[in-house]
Parts: sequence; structure tokens; C-alpha cells
Amino acid sequence: MSKYIIDTETWANLFEVQRVGVYGIGNDIVTDEKTVWSRMFSLDELEELNSDYINENFGSLQDEAYQAGLDKAWQLAEDVIYNRGNVLDILNCATVGAAFDKYSARQALDILEEYESKQKDRIEVGDEVIAPCGKAVVTLIETDDLVHYLYSGGDYGYIEPQKLKKTGKHYDIASILEAMRTHD
Repeated sequence: MSKYIIDTETWANLFEVQRVGVYGIGNDIVTDEKTVWSRMFSLDELEELNSDYINENFGSLQDEAYQAGLDKAWQLAEDVIYNRGNVLDILNCATVGAAFDKYSARQALDILEEYESKQKDRIEVGDEVIAPCGKAVVTLIETDDLVHYLYSGGDYGYIEPQKLKKTGKHYDIASILEAMRTHD
């Protein structure tokens, strides 16, 4: 059975009522057709949603969420201590102590999650993108504001990266282009 919250205090204060009506849409048990139903409840019939109720009925969920938070914080601490993925550079800190002094776990996680999100969306050489005239492959990132791309038919163009959309495919053309540049 699903649980819902009904703010009875607001209703009782506004209208000085001791009963609350609940309405819903469900299937009729005889005809199995959708029907609208209603039921009036006395305020005394409703169980108050308080911390005791939550602890009794959802305590295991709280414990699991708490443990997941501990695990995530511990993983963050390890990443900072061992500087995994250049975490200290991302946090703009020279030392582990500086990172712990400067940020709470939540602040550091927020910064790292934002960084990872930007990296995921970042366009790189070899990415297949949707360009103005169809699918193309990025061949050069000239600046943060200018990306060159090549269509399969040989046409090319350049545009601001935010106007391109990644398809999720990536081709290893960076090494081919580098070999062309350095080949005698």
C-alpha cells in the first residue's frame, strides 16, 4: 500500500473540521473499470507521520542511506589522500591538508561531480558530433570557443562547441592526425 501525506493541521485550522476527505482514481473491484472514489476520515483515524513512525517503518532505508553516505565520504577521502584523478588540482589545493581545511565532504563532492559532468560533456578530437549538416568527427579544438569538424564526404566546418551535440561515438583519429603532422 502506498503512503501519502495529508496536511490535516492546515485544514483543521482553516475550516475547523475534524474530518478529511480523500479522493482517488482506481479500478472498480467488480467491473475492473476506472472509477473515482472518495472516503472521509476522522482526524483520529489518521496516523501521524513523525520521526517515530519513520524510524519504525523506514529505519532500514535510513540505515542504508547513512551507510551509502559513509562509503561515499570514505571514497572521497581516499581520492584526496592518494590524489586519484588529480583531485587536488580539481579542488585547487596544493596539499591534502589544504583540501580538508578548505572544504567539507559535501562541498568537495559537489565540486568533483560538477567537474565530472563537464568532462563528460566536453568535446574532444575524435568525437562524433551532430553538426549543422549532419554527423561529423571533431578534428581540431582550436580554442575553447572554436572546434573544427569533418563530414564523411570531405566537407568541413568550424563552430562553437556548445552548438555541437555528441553522439557518444569516438574515433581514434588523434593518433592518425599526429602521425601526419610528424611524418617526414
